[in-house]
Amino acid sequence: DAVAWEKIQKFFESTGRVPSPNQECQAWLPKGSEVLANGRGTAPGVYFCHGGVHFGFFPGIPSEMELMFHEGFLPILRRHSTPATRRFLKVVRCFGLPEGQMDQTLRDTTAEELKKLGLNLGFRVRFPSVDLRLEAESDDDKEVAKRLEAGVRLLQEKLGEHIFGTGDERLTEVVGAMLLARGQSLAVAESCTGGLLANEITNAPGASAYFLGGFVTYANDAKETFLGVDPKILKTFGAVSSETVLAMAHGVQNRLHSDWGLATSGIAGPTGGTPEKPVGTVHVAVVGPHTHWERCYQFPFSRLAFKKLVVSTALDRLRRILMKGPS
Repeated sequence: DAVAWEKIQKFFESTGRVPSPNQECQAWLPKGSEVLANGRGTAPGVYFCHGGVHFGFFPGIPSEMELMFHEGFLPILRRHSTPATRRFLKVVRCFGLPEGQMDQTLRDTTAEELKKLGLNLGFRVRFPSVDLRLEAESDDDKEVAKRLEAGVRLLQEKLGEHIFGTGDERLTEVVGAMLLARGQSLAVAESCTGGLLANEITNAPGASAYFLGGFVTYANDAKETFLGVDPKILKTFGAVSSETVLAMAHGVQNRLHSDWGLATSGIAGPTGGTPEKPVGTVHVAVVGPHTHWERCYQFPFSRLAFKKLVVSTALDRLRRILMKGPS
């Protein structure tokens, strides 16, 4: 396919490379087929119909496949046939309750009420959050939208602040929107999360409007030098302590002149724990307008899972504090 081959060549030219014979094979397509454009890679997808059966082929990584399916293959299917009923999905995003506990909480009257609305409830763990999936079938878009919204309200009544968003909303985007609405800024001080907290915050588009920056202060000397943590606090209570993490949060707030300071300090493991402070111990602190909050958690997970959970816990706590309204 000349058009597909030209697109592949232009892609490689834009990166300063020359396509190999292996890449040229990506432009060979079945005779009589239709090209499905690949907006995220080089190899195009392919569609053709034989004997009333619709075939779609999607080379490439999952993100490429998803784009070709939704923008190329699915519209073709819709042109050929419109089902009498369609399936609808509403995703409610949660944090702070394990899947099993959430299931137990919703198993009684809430599940029955959802069934009366013609909604099926499903769970999907997207660590460290959990998605609740409300599914329905209907031939009336407006009617099913009302049922799904009623289902969301039922979940909100039962789970309250554990719900942080819907659809594809991410926790960091929700927190960012709340900071923007208040016209306030955020800075972070990290130890055990090693920059992952700042990374997650800046993954949200437009984060520069409210995120000022942060410090990764892994060593005690760095905590003293960059955050102004009193050496006596570190010597008396240790790096992983309520006193130190609060001093870190206040320190980054003062150094960067932010409205909010968010700090983490813990033991990611697998070594470094003690009987008093085992692996998985972490302290999170939030300071801001009329706010001086800190808590110790125990997250006995693998090193990377621990860091991800700490990041989400810190952001979620800031979200819950911001939900109380302007200070």
